[in-house]
Amino acid sequence: MKMLNIASNEIEITPEADAYNSFRLKYQKIAEHAKKDFDDEFSIFDDIDQLCYELPNITQKYLIGTVDTAIRDLIKLGITDISDELFISQYVIPHLSWKDDISELDDKYMKIILDSAQYEDYRQSTFDNSGRIMGGGFGVEGVVAGMAIATAANLAIGAVSGVFNTANNNLNSIAAKKLKADLFIDSQTRANLADSIYRLVFQVHLAVVDVIREKIDHILYEDVSELNRSKANAIFENIKKDRIPEKDIQKSLLDIIRLNPYIEDLYSFWIDKYGDSDKELWTIAKYYGIRVVNDSKEEIKTNDSNFISFDNDVTFTENDNLDESEVNKEILTIDEDRTFDGKVFNTPEEAHNIKVKYVEKFLNSGKKIEDGKAKEFVNILVNDDNLNIFQGVYGLIMMISILLMIFGTPWWHGLVFMIVIGTCLLPYETSLKRKALKKWLHENKTE
Repeated sequence: MKMLNIASNEIEITPEADAYNSFRLKYQKIAEHAKKDFDDEFSIFDDIDQLCYELPNITQKYLIGTVDTAIRDLIKLGITDISDELFISQYVIPHLSWKDDISELDDKYMKIILDSAQYEDYRQSTFDNSGRIMGGGFGVEGVVAGMAIATAANLAIGAVSGVFNTANNNLNSIAAKKLKADLFIDSQTRANLADSIYRLVFQVHLAVVDVIREKIDHILYEDVSELNRSKANAIFENIKKDRIPEKDIQKSLLDIIRLNPYIEDLYSFWIDKYGDSDKELWTIAKYYGIRVVNDSKEEIKTNDSNFISFDNDVTFTENDNLDESEVNKEILTIDEDRTFDGKVFNTPEEAHNIKVKYVEKFLNSGKKIEDGKAKEFVNILVNDDNLNIFQGVYGLIMMISILLMIFGTPWWHGLVFMIVIGTCLLPYETSLKRKALKKWLHENKTE
C-alpha cells in the first residue's frame, strides 16, 4: 500500500485508489490539452457572433475525441458492448456541467441580440427545458452518433439558436455592436470558455468509472464517493468559517485529504497557513495532479506533445508509458519561431499551424493588409523578393522627393511628387503583400 507523509502523519492510499488517481491524471492531461488547444485557436475568431456560431462544433470536436478515447479504454478492459451513443446518453450526460458552465456568457449574449420580449421568451424556454436534452440540426450529421452527442452535451442551447431565430431590429445598432465587441474582448469570456471545455472533457472519465463499476464485479478504481466528498466539503467549510479550534485545524485538513484529496483550495489554504518548506504538501499535490503554486511559486507542469492531436478529423493518441520526466520537463526557452499573435506555443509547428489558419482567414476576408495584423506577417513579407525590390525602389523615389523639396524651386513640387507617387504605389505595395502571403500560404499549407 502506498503512503504519503505530511506533518508527521501518514496518508494511506489503497491500490484501487492509486489506480483511479493514475486514470484520473490521464484524463486531466487530455482536458488540459483541450483547454490549451481552444485557447490557442481563439485568435481565429473575428467576433462574438462567429464564436457563438462555431462553438457547438468546436466543443463537439473535443467531446467526440474524448469519447473515442474512453471507449478504447473500456475495450482494453474487455468491455466491448458500449457504443458511443449509449455511452453518451446513459453515462456521460449525468456528469456534464456544460450548460451551467456557459450560462453566464449565453445569457449576456442573448440579452444583446434579442429585444426585451424575445429575451423573456428565451429565459422562459431555458427554464422550461432545464435538465432536458434539446435537439436540432447542429451540423454534425455524418459523425458517429453525432446528433446524440451534440444534444447530450447541450452544446447548441442558447447562443446558436439565438443567431438564427432572432428578429431584433436593433441587432446591428451601434450600441449592440459595442456591447458585443466588449463581450468578445473581455478576457473572462475566453478564460471561462477554455475552463468550460476543460471540464467538458475531464468529466468523461467519471462516465468511464461508472461503466467499469457496473460491468466488472470487483473494484478496479476507487474514486471519491459522494459521501466522502460531502464530508470533506463540510469540514473545509467549517474551517473557513472559523468554527474549528485552531489547534484542530491541521488534523481536520488531513482528514479532508484522506476523504477527498482533489480539493484544490485545500492546498492553497494549507500553504497560506502553514507553508511548505519541506515540500511535503507539494509532493502530495503533484501526486494528485493539483494545479496549485507552492511557496516557491513552482507549478506542476505537463508535457504537451504526446497526448492529443486536434484537427478536422479529430484523433486522440495516447502514450501509456510516457516518462514522468518528460511529463514534467521545463518549458524550453521562448524563441521567435514559437510566437504568433502575442502567444507562445510549445513548438514552432504549433505556431506555424496557427499562422497558416490566420493567413488563410485574412486573405479570404477581403481586408486590406493594413486591416490585418501586419506585424504578424513580417517574417513572411521580408522573404519575398518582389516585395523587397519594390520597397527598395519605393524608398529611392521617396528620397528623390525629399531632395526635390529641399533643393527644388519651388519646393512644393517635391511634396506634390511625393503625394502622387505615394497615392499610386501604396495600393500596389498592398497588392504585392497579399501576393506574398498567398504564395507563402500555397507553399506552407498542409492538407
